Amino acid sequence: MKRVFIILSSGLALLVVACGPTHVVVQSETPVYQAPPPRVQDAPAPPPAITYQTFYDALSPYGQWVDYPGTGYVWIPNAGPDFKPYSTAGHWVYSNEGWTWVSDYPWGWATFHYGRWFFDDNYGWCWVPGYQWAPAWVAWRQSPDYYGWAPLAPTVGVSVSISSYNPPAHVWSFVPQQYVTSPHVNNYYVEENKNVTIINRTTVINNYNTVNRITNNNTTINNTTINNVHNTTNNTTNNVTNNTTNNNITNNNVTNNNINNTNITNNKNVYVTGPARTEVEAATHTTITPVTFKEGATPGGSQVNNGQLTIYRPQVKTPPPATSGQSTPAPAKVVPLNTVRPITPPAGQVGSTPNNQGNPPPAQQAAQQKAAQLAAQQAAQQKAAQLAAQQAAQQTAQQKAAQLAVQQAAQQKAAQLAAQQKAAQQKAAQLKAAQLKRAQQRAADSARRASGNN
Repeated sequence: MKRVFIILSSGLALLVVACGPTHVVVQSETPVYQAPPPRVQDAPAPPPAITYQTFYDALSPYGQWVDYPGTGYVWIPNAGPDFKPYSTAGHWVYSNEGWTWVSDYPWGWATFHYGRWFFDDNYGWCWVPGYQWAPAWVAWRQSPDYYGWAPLAPTVGVSVSISSYNPPAHVWSFVPQQYVTSPHVNNYYVEENKNVTIINRTTVINNYNTVNRITNNNTTINNTTINNVHNTTNNTTNNVTNNTTNNNITNNNVTNNNINNTNITNNKNVYVTGPARTEVEAATHTTITPVTFKEGATPGGSQVNNGQLTIYRPQVKTPPPATSGQSTPAPAKVVPLNTVRPITPPAGQVGSTPNNQGNPPPAQQAAQQKAAQLAAQQAAQQKAAQLAAQQAAQQTAQQKAAQLAVQQAAQQKAAQLAAQQKAAQQKAAQLKAAQLKRAQQRAADSARRASGNN
């Protein structure tokens, strides 16, 4: 019986006819080498989380840490009386997280992205550390001609009170809109004595960025939502398990989901992103490409090269509970506030205060009132002590005067007694002399009588 096999290989048909056992040899197609897909480069790992101790240690060479009443440890930079945060030695760049302040100071990585600033009439600008990172902790205003920004005070909540934030006029920095992106923006600031007029012609920019950080099994999930009142185009990168997707979205709401392996306490972060990019592009007649962030490994100055901003921005861990027994972060050297050399503020800065309403923050007011009450109590106690000392001194003087009077009386009595004794002695001597004289007279009389008888 014949067996017929039809074998198809690489488009070639072979007809094999055989009787009995059949052996078939099939020649396969030559394999083609396929290179593995390129590996997506891992995103740089974020720097290790820090505590306030890093702030205390890294900033100490550049200023003084003081224990400020009602606030705690604050830092006063050695930057001179003309220093103003988010104004001196720095400029703005745009990122997908909003307008970012790039400082020329080696300590700018901390003081312009964590914590808040307030102005003290005697000591100038003071920085309060914070746990949350932001491109800049400022409020923004705009008019058809100007953009302006001002540091947020420690007590101002962005999502609650930013619309009513009204700090002293001198803390604002205003520039003509076309210069807001200039690397030398400090050359275009409007004179501060014109700030009041400009403020009255500007409106608040209410563009917020909300960041929720949730820690679960040593994984921190950052959910970022950008809410802009103007339509903008944002480039958002979602990095999950080394897979990168670039989404170009034209919308008012953009959400970034970033997963990083860190161990950070849960928190929520809200900050102002500044003017819409499209508006700034129209004002400056340029196309603005957002910079990307490169994580710096150590504290230091920020740098922008080839559209990439290198900046140190670690997560900040909250302090352990007081019952944990762990040490609490603190500056190695704390300078008493009353020993800090007062500044001579530039014109227009006299009379300003740390918060937005021209008054100290409520906590500071309470602390100041408590300090005033304590000072009054201490003054009263000192006065009472002085009065008691005076009374004791008077009593001592009276006692001494009494003792002296007793001594004088004794001396007078002794003198009187001596006088009496002397008078008695004189009287006795006189009596004795009289007696002697009489005896002599009698003797003479006797002698005369005897001679007369003879």
